[in-house]
Amino acid sequence: MNTANNTDSKICDNCKTPVHIDDKMCPKCTHPIRSTQATAKWKGISFPVFFVGLLIFCVAMMILLPR
Repeated sequence: MNTANNTDSKICDNCKTPVHIDDKMCPKCTHPIRSTQATAKWKGISFPVFFVGLLIFCVAMMILLPR
């Protein structure tokens, strides 16, 4: 059985048992194993900036569009 300090094992976040590095789910508790790779972060605008821009756009359209 793999040990926690072995290079080909990970630790389950749920039950804290060592699992093989290639496993997608823990064999003991069937909890999904998190990937160790960092996910790419979205480099777009934040929600407050989007919201303020949308608010300005809506106000401008209410003023500029004919009634």
